[in-house]
Amino acid sequence: MTEPAKPAKKFQWTIGHTMVVIGAISVLGIGGVVYAGVVVHPAEVKAKNLEACTIFQAGLEQAASQSSMLDSMKTVIVAAQNAVGVADENADFSQDLITIGLMQLQGVSETDNAQLTALLGYSKNVQNACAPLFNEVSSKK
Repeated sequence: MTEPAKPAKKFQWTIGHTMVVIGAISVLGIGGVVYAGVVVHPAEVKAKNLEACTIFQAGLEQAASQSSMLDSMKTVIVAAQNAVGVADENADFSQDLITIGLMQLQGVSETDNAQLTALLGYSKNVQNACAPLFNEVSSKK
């Protein structure tokens, strides 16, 4: 006589299977966070800073065409205020943009040489910090 065929063993979900799935999901989640922190976030920060630099540079160019020194200074201050709203708060030049923007609170005067010197100095700092970003963009073109 032949022996009856054994019924196929049904799959049973065990705690071991659950642990493997949880481990795999955890590894994927951690990998995603690391990828976002290493690749995505720096690219977003660079894009924000490039936009802020572009705004400030456009303001400097507009200031150069103003008819009076007072109007030029005000144009640079407004450009800094607009740029600081876009820039990453940890950017090398964000503190300089904030300082330029706050000059409006002091009252802008074209006869105040100290204020003009400070404005030019902080503007130069921003331009120096933005130069690598502009160079990187121009080298990719």
